[in-house]
Amino acid sequence: MVKISSKIQKYTDPWEHYVIDDFLSHDRFEEIKNLLTVEEEYLELFGFYTRSNHYFRFEKKDVIPEINEVFNYLFPDRDKNLKKVNHWTIHPANFDYNLHIDNKSRLYTAVLYLKPENNIGTFVAKNRSEFVDNHQSPSLDSEYTKEIKFKPNRLFVHKSDPYTWHAFASSTQRCTYNTFLIDPAFVEEGRPEKDKKFHIDINN
Repeated sequence: MVKISSKIQKYTDPWEHYVIDDFLSHDRFEEIKNLLTVEEEYLELFGFYTRSNHYFRFEKKDVIPEINEVFNYLFPDRDKNLKKVNHWTIHPANFDYNLHIDNKSRLYTAVLYLKPENNIGTFVAKNRSEFVDNHQSPSLDSEYTKEIKFKPNRLFVHKSDPYTWHAFASSTQRCTYNTFLIDPAFVEEGRPEKDKKFHIDINN
């Protein structure tokens, strides 16, 4: 088994983030894609039902515990009281999500790109606007943006700070698995991750 540390690519422009290609083994990635078919069936039932017109569903199980190794390696000094939450996300074709910083409860983020083979990835921006909560847009124009290209089985990881502005979009239907380490004290009432049934302890 290849050590995770040897697969991590670190970038500091425009802010610190990490990319891991071929994150899961071929067989494990096929397992995850098979699980994704269930989400696609739910999508047929419920449609793109959220306010921002996409599909997501929070997981009670730790479907990809391999991500824990990444968090433990990259952020060993993090607050051990943080909880892990996961959700599947499917965006429709021609979807565009505004430039934002993850809300204040989400301190660490990992996004695993699933399918299709080609799509639009994540845009990371150099922007000096200060943090705005609830995924609101920045007050200033960005100096520039860079794209973390979409590639199946690529994991994108970052730690939030007041300037980690990012956005994403889709050309065709786009599927990801999103993981966050959260501080439950800062989760707003009414958000699904407020429910403790979605909280996973990765420190055991």
